[in-house]
This record gives sequence, C-alpha cells and structure tokens, in this order.
Amino acid sequence: MEVPMLRVQRRAQSGKGVARKIRQQGLIPAVLYGGGENIPLALRPRDLMKILAAGENTIFQLTLDGEGSEERNAIVRSLQRHPITDAPLHADLYRISMDIEITVSIPIVLEGISRTISDLGGVINPLLHEIEIQCLPSLIPHDIKVDVSHLGVGEVLHVRDLPVPPGIKVLADMDEVIASVSVRGAEEAAAAPAAPTAEAAGAAAEAEDEEA
Repeated sequence: MEVPMLRVQRRAQSGKGVARKIRQQGLIPAVLYGGGENIPLALRPRDLMKILAAGENTIFQLTLDGEGSEERNAIVRSLQRHPITDAPLHADLYRISMDIEITVSIPIVLEGISRTISDLGGVINPLLHEIEIQCLPSLIPHDIKVDVSHLGVGEVLHVRDLPVPPGIKVLADMDEVIASVSVRGAEEAAAAPAAPTAEAAGAAAEAEDEEA
C-alpha cells in the first residue's frame, strides 16, 4: 500500500503568540520528535486530517518544503483540538524506523450481541476503549475487533480474550476488564455530556496562544 505524504514547513520562530499567527495563515503548529530530531513545524490541518481519516496510527512520509528529498516516516503521536469546535490546534509527530518496534495505542471495537441478551434487555458496557501495544510499524492494526455475542448477563471480557494478531505484544494487564454485560437499567441512565463551559472556551483561547 502506498504511504501517504504530508508536506510541512519548518518554522524558525517560537514564543507566545506565534501559534496564533500560524493559524491565521490557515496552518497549525506541530513538532516532529524522534530520530534525534526535535523540529518545530507548521502544516495544513486539512492534509493531516485526510491522513488520519485512514486510521489514527497511519504511517506517512514527511516532506519538509525546500529541504530536499530526505525520507522521514512518521505517525501522529498526539493531536490537540479545540474543546468547542473540535478543530485541530497542534500536532505532535513522531519519526519512526520501519525496522524498530514502537509503542502505540489502538482502538478496541466490540462487535455483536447475543439474542439471549437482546431478549433480556441486556446492555454491553464498554470499559476499555483502547489498548497499548508494541510492534513493528508495518504491523500496527487500525483497531482490534472482538466478538462479544457469546457473553451472557453478568459476564465480562478481559484483555486476555482479545484476538491479538501475530507479532503484536499487548502491554496492558491481561486481567483488565474490557467490557461487561448487565441488564438494562440504571447503568444506561448515565448523565448526558455537559455542554462546553465558559471555562473550556477560556482554556481554548489560552491554548491557541501557546507555542509548543
């Protein structure tokens, strides 16, 4: 499969207020770590989100404008978003070597529900949404899917029950619970997420002024 490319710009300036100026140009600030480098960058958020649409651990080739054709394979280590608009604000990128194992977190996807559980009004309670693994970059899965249709009321699914592909080491506790099954009731009456507060908006404004 062809590795996507992300074009970025090296930024020479740093300090308070620089991030805001970068965003006014339709870009966001970023930093590339790993491989003995620590490079401040600016990039188009639309290009980055297009890559992440294929999976949060998608490997891409980083190209610095005006700096030749040196190949830098990388992944997104973290992405800061605006708490209200969800727009990307800052990205931490990590340079990788295809022959050296790395540690990443991948989503856990629960699939299926038994007819018995459905008839009893049972509900699957997901307790662990992602899991940390270690493997070569080429072996990183987009997610780990697990069938929960065999579970009955009162039963649980543990990390040790995950169908982990060969070559991948799970770093989580094998006894940690991923999901449980209970009868529909008080559990599903969880409070709805609160609307963003004025404090969140203020924190977002401060984040936009910060420079990583």
